[in-house]
Amino acid sequence: MRRTTYSGKTKTLALAHYCCCFHKVYYSHNLNLHNQQSQHATKETKQLSNIHSVTMSPFNIKSAAFCLLSLAFTPMSCVDASRRHLQNSLGDWQFCTNSNQCKNQCCSKKYSTSDGRLKCTPVGGFKPWEGCVGSSVSPNPPPSPSPPSPPSPSPPSPTPTGRGDWETCTSSNQCRNQCCSGKYSGGVLKCTPVGGFKPSEGCVAQVTPTPPPPSPPGPTPTPPPPTPPTGKKTATTTRYWDCSGGSCGCSFIPTGLGDNQPVHCHSNAMFVAPVGNPFGATYYGAAAISEALGGGNWMSSGCGKCWKVTGYSPITARSTTLVLKGTNFCPPSNAACANNKAHFDIAAPGFDVIEFSQSNTCSEREPEEATGFASCGRWMIDSRNPNENCNCDSFNDQVLKAGCKNFYNLKWDNPRVDYEEVACPIELAELHCSHPYATESNMPGTCSNNL
Repeated sequence: MRRTTYSGKTKTLALAHYCCCFHKVYYSHNLNLHNQQSQHATKETKQLSNIHSVTMSPFNIKSAAFCLLSLAFTPMSCVDASRRHLQNSLGDWQFCTNSNQCKNQCCSKKYSTSDGRLKCTPVGGFKPWEGCVGSSVSPNPPPSPSPPSPPSPSPPSPTPTGRGDWETCTSSNQCRNQCCSGKYSGGVLKCTPVGGFKPSEGCVAQVTPTPPPPSPPGPTPTPPPPTPPTGKKTATTTRYWDCSGGSCGCSFIPTGLGDNQPVHCHSNAMFVAPVGNPFGATYYGAAAISEALGGGNWMSSGCGKCWKVTGYSPITARSTTLVLKGTNFCPPSNAACANNKAHFDIAAPGFDVIEFSQSNTCSEREPEEATGFASCGRWMIDSRNPNENCNCDSFNDQVLKAGCKNFYNLKWDNPRVDYEEVACPIELAELHCSHPYATESNMPGTCSNNL
């Protein structure tokens, strides 16, 4: 291709011509200038200043001269034009410096976890609390503003309904922003401000709520939800409190009953763990354990051992850690404890499910607390509302009442847990477990109390 080289003056004309008239004049060769994601007008001018030869027609030279005269009177016109060209032109996750450059009107680095740079972010409009920047970072002063036009009245926006940003959810149509996603919340489903339903942002399907089916005549325990492997040992859980003495001697004989009618020590109820404990545990408690954990019919190897367990509740959307002591046996006749499964049947006063309990003796051995022992047995069975079918205040005994409330606060509906065996903390090691049984009249405090 033939090229003609011009003097410095002609180059200046060509530069001015490009800056002011680049929408109307065409060059006879392709300059191959790639438009970067956040290219400014000052960058374009700098790039063009390095071009030493271009093919120009006489028409272009005249146009350049004309534009150079215009440039003398309006030196900011080129930058203004480029700024207008960038407005509302950048898509999601492209680099930016100002929110008005973005189609979604938000230039933010709040979700740029990989590099922390400003990018066009799909939060659905300019939202300062999402880190959207609103002031220009250009070194050039802004042009003098023209008098604003009076705003035209618009009808009031409808009041948004549904759950707000970062509230927990299960489907996108529960959210005001129409996106229920775990992409920006560590895998936990929350209403996410990405500006509408976008499968690329992990938004889960919009589910039309349907009325729940009628309850079957014979409810069964909720199976533990599947969880991804963590590389740790995992176990299943249930809850119980059948009042029987158990297989580890952690019991006492009530006044008026025989030696073959022991009752589970009230101190086996769940209690608040000391602040700053080495396990990071919220509560300490007790459990009947399966054969896989050392459980057996009488004083087996698992009696008195302790385990750190951590489980997740979708109701509270958080994980909680406990330390549990083996104080009873969950036999293989219970399907949850059969086939060498690792299983913890957690001691929780009031939560025994009568139709699945194999040894419930509460109405016979502690009739004065019968109402309390029946107060939460139908929790999450007759209704999936976690605020129904449980009233721990039905207990008279303060230790049993506290144990009921502590377990209820977990909102654990038989979750799968990670577990590891640990040395028992002194608060659990001292709890009464021995034979012959203590009697109610000479019961040690480590059997009656843990508060």
